[in-house]
Order: sequence, then structure tokens, then C-alpha cells
Amino acid sequence: MRSEQQFSNLIYEYFLKRIQFRYYKCGDLLPSIDTLCREFSVSALTVKIGLQRLRAEGYIDMHNGRSTKVIFKQTQAEAYQCANQYFSRRIESFKDLYQTTEMIIMPLLLDPMRGWRRNTGYRSVRYAGQ
Repeated sequence: MRSEQQFSNLIYEYFLKRIQFRYYKCGDLLPSIDTLCREFSVSALTVKIGLQRLRAEGYIDMHNGRSTKVIFKQTQAEAYQCANQYFSRRIESFKDLYQTTEMIIMPLLLDPMRGWRRNTGYRSVRYAGQ
């Protein structure tokens, strides 16, 4: 039961963010429940619970036998504000990701070049970490 609730929350968050970031706009149709069951590997009940929460909050229109339709209207400015709030809360994560990339990925990418420089005598490629 707990994992079903976690998956329904995941489905809710997934579509909430896609609607708020205008991937799905007012009037767009969401994939069918059967399609979502296959994509998320969950039961129809789990999908319905996530979608019913979106319906209760006024994001979608959902009725038996009809496609689920986005009814949430948002201006470009409101979408920008939503994105700004979302990413500004995660700024430290981006800094951490950048530092990790600099410490781990760049040396891995440049290591083959070091061997090539040694073998060819080429010396103009420099990396700040060297």
C-alpha cells in the first residue's frame, strides 16, 4: 500500500511539473491510463489516484470513457515564475553538480589527452587542475 501511494505521488509530481512548465498546455490530452500503466509499470488504480489529485487541484479534466485533458491556464510569465522558483530552490545542487563534474568528469575526459600529449610532444592543451 505504501509503495502504491509513493508511485501515485510520483505520477502526480511528474504531471504537475510538466503542466507547470508548459510541456502540457491547456487543451492538451494526457496519455491514456493504459499507456501510463505501461510506462510507469504500475496498476491503473495507482495512475488514477495520481491523476485524481491533479483533477482535485484544477489541473486536468478527467471522466470515464474520455481522454484526460489539461484545463490549467497559465501565462508565459506565470510559467517563468514557476520555473524560477523551482530552480532557485535547487541552486546549491547545481553548484555541487558543477564541482563534482570539475573534480571527476574533467580529469576522466582529459586523461586520454595527457597520454596523447606525452606520445606526440604536444604541450598547448592545459587544464586548470594540472
